[in-house]
Amino acid sequence: MSPPKALAGLLTALALAAAPGCDESPEPFARAYRATSPDQLIGGDLAMAQVGDFILENDRVRIAVLDKESSPAPGVFGGTLVDADLQRPEAQFRGGRGHDQLAEVFPVANLFFPRPGTGDIAIVSDGSDGGAAIVRVSGDGGLFLEALSILQDPLVAALFAGVKVDLRFTTDYILEPGKRYVRMATTVTWTSAPTPSDAVKPLPVLTGPTSIFGVLLGDADNGVQPGVMAGDFVFFGGHNDLFAPGIGFDEEKPVFDALYANRDTFTQPLAFDYMAAAGGEVSYGYFNGPPAEGGEPQVLVPLITSSSTGFVTHALACSTDSDDDATCDAFTTWTYERFLAVGDGDIASVADVVYAARGTVVGTLEGVVRGATGAPLPNARVFVLRDPDAARTFASVNEVVDQNLRDVGNPGVLNAIDADVGRDPVEDGDFHATMPPGTYLVVAQNEAQTSSSPPVRVTVTAGERAVVSPAVPRPGRIAYHLTDGGGHQIEAKLSLVPVLADGTLAERDGLRLPALGQGRLGNGLRYRASTLTGDGVVEVEPGTYRVVATHGPEYGDVDVRVTVAAGEEVRVSGVLRHEVDTEGFVAGDFHLHARASFDSG
Repeated sequence: MSPPKALAGLLTALALAAAPGCDESPEPFARAYRATSPDQLIGGDLAMAQVGDFILENDRVRIAVLDKESSPAPGVFGGTLVDADLQRPEAQFRGGRGHDQLAEVFPVANLFFPRPGTGDIAIVSDGSDGGAAIVRVSGDGGLFLEALSILQDPLVAALFAGVKVDLRFTTDYILEPGKRYVRMATTVTWTSAPTPSDAVKPLPVLTGPTSIFGVLLGDADNGVQPGVMAGDFVFFGGHNDLFAPGIGFDEEKPVFDALYANRDTFTQPLAFDYMAAAGGEVSYGYFNGPPAEGGEPQVLVPLITSSSTGFVTHALACSTDSDDDATCDAFTTWTYERFLAVGDGDIASVADVVYAARGTVVGTLEGVVRGATGAPLPNARVFVLRDPDAARTFASVNEVVDQNLRDVGNPGVLNAIDADVGRDPVEDGDFHATMPPGTYLVVAQNEAQTSSSPPVRVTVTAGERAVVSPAVPRPGRIAYHLTDGGGHQIEAKLSLVPVLADGTLAERDGLRLPALGQGRLGNGLRYRASTLTGDGVVEVEPGTYRVVATHGPEYGDVDVRVTVAAGEEVRVSGVLRHEVDTEGFVAGDFHLHARASFDSG
């Protein structure tokens, strides 16, 4: 149990005990106002809003939208959504001391985004009528990257006649009472259209991969005019780990797979049901609603990193013949909607919001994660994976991931659930999530992700509860003691590489599973540790490891192999001898990444 979370849980429990008659579900409301005091701001690691900016809040979440001044976040202009957090009624979170971890969100259409001026940001509805609170941001289209100004070049305009680059945006940030998401409704007008029209056409929701430049520039050879593609730039921030159903937390692999396959992601963008991000006390999700004509909505991702992700959710391109003139060509103003969800800190709480907003049929998956003794395992992590073979018993999550990679080209990680999520005052290993009907494999890990349960098969039925209690074995431990040639304890770094069943060392990702949020450390590395004293303990998944201890290029190393069983502690001792004389040399490390920058993790 982490001390900050334990303290927060204790304070919450005491507050509830002190007010036995209070209702844990406050009366739904929504309001919008301009912040006049720092106490009204959201606050948090990446909070950007200041006095004078706009606050949208309801009984569930709080959102901040910048005034027209230049953005202090990654974007350039004002009027963007910069902060988002849960409502936190506890005293320690009041006065602008929230947990915002979002960097910035702003709409994009045809690679342009709004540049609001004086009077372009206003409160349309303050929520006092009991309805939604709405802040409206308008502005002419500006360029996020100056390199894109080529789209406004007369020669390019002549080559690609009809490309829509003179755009005006109006976005309503809409927060309804009781909702865990803000609805972003944008109207885009082509101001230099040869034949302007006051009629408004909703842009179709995307349901599969679509070429970004194919829509933007058109394709005369195939009878397609330049059209409109719209979405958002979302800067989730470096504190968060990105997630999408299928790839799990490993957004790097599909990007590099596309690179190595020489596939342009603007021509063939990645496509997901939704995208989420988690990394602390709050989580976020970006999604679009279901298409009016039916089908499953998808968000297209031509650009993806933890600090900046480009989304395309809607697109429309008219044909060059006259058949659709009245239903397509006649329009020069378009609208589109998408959503930003705020979760409790894990992916599952975001997925719950996505399913509810879309009207997806779901059942409930719940249970308690238990340790080797059968006692509840607090703060465990639970993963829901695609079941690649209903007739097979899988011994480990690695087997499941490997089979999914062979079958469908991704790890098949569909959801990630934190036990004792958010402000749960009782840390007893309980977890819950909603899932569409189907048969899945559930794997639980301890909080440190150093031990995994065997996969458990579970069937979720619409409208019903499926209960599962995965058991996580004890991890192993490697205790180390390192000294220099004089017998003095010494600072050191330890690298642990698994030894596979055939005696070879793990390579590339090895036994790490980036799709489960374990990240990458280097070729074959499973664990890495550092020590200032020469003593320490590394908690590891049971197995055989090559353990290498180092103290920089002037010193020799310690290189041993050890086998650790579940619940066992193995001791490693070694001497790091000074072998290279560098007297008279100067060395330095001159790169520093500012801790407060939006993309520092």
